[in-house]
Amino acid sequence: MVSVSTLNKILNDNSLSKNERYYWGYQYRFGKEVLIPYFKKNHIRIENAAIVEIGCAEGGVLAALIQNGGGFGLGTDIVEPRLQTGRKMNASLALNINLQKHGIFQDAIRNEWKERFDLLILRDVIEHLDNPELALQNISGFLNQNGRVLVSFPPYTSPYGAHQHTLKNFWGYIPFLHYLPDPIFNWTIKTGRKADIEEVKRLRQIQLTIDKFKIAALNAGMQIEKESYYLLRPVFKMKFGIPELSLTPGETRYVKGIK
Repeated sequence: MVSVSTLNKILNDNSLSKNERYYWGYQYRFGKEVLIPYFKKNHIRIENAAIVEIGCAEGGVLAALIQNGGGFGLGTDIVEPRLQTGRKMNASLALNINLQKHGIFQDAIRNEWKERFDLLILRDVIEHLDNPELALQNISGFLNQNGRVLVSFPPYTSPYGAHQHTLKNFWGYIPFLHYLPDPIFNWTIKTGRKADIEEVKRLRQIQLTIDKFKIAALNAGMQIEKESYYLLRPVFKMKFGIPELSLTPGETRYVKGIK
């Protein structure tokens, strides 16, 4: 078990950049304060479980899950610098976590990963993928016979379904901006980092809705066991200080900070 003092030391380590500390800490909080209670409530075992997260970034979610009983964590991502940051953060915790560069479209599943995992997490990733059905087919190879998949994403029909808020300009904070006609929308997103602008345009093309996801999951051979819907997602509390608001009975809760 990792002590609170060790976590605080990591989160206040001045040798790490402010962004490195923020993103890892945000992920850790999400794992500890949102995912673990959700798994417990829905009787999804994480104790001694082999857990893989696709699109793990710095791996903070896995750190929380493995710290709180998980057996082994594998995190994959296509952005090597974020994995390097995660390795540096997680090394201080001495947790059983492996972070590797791997693309679910580009790369075959390594033999040591095949059919190994009890739980796979795909958190706020699938809406960025051009072919959700193929992605789900590919990731199924990670799972053992009783393996489960947790997928979370903001559907295109949500207020910031094109992720325009990532541009951090005035227009990007206006909800449902992505429903404007192309000429107006393209004008509103013309400022910001080039990579963010291109990604917003991609999401506007993909337009992943809940119904599209359900069709992709069923076509990929997956059975949908449980669905949870939110008017205000749990991440809103962490990012904006807005309490979570569930549209699924019995799932509303307030998200705390790290103590």
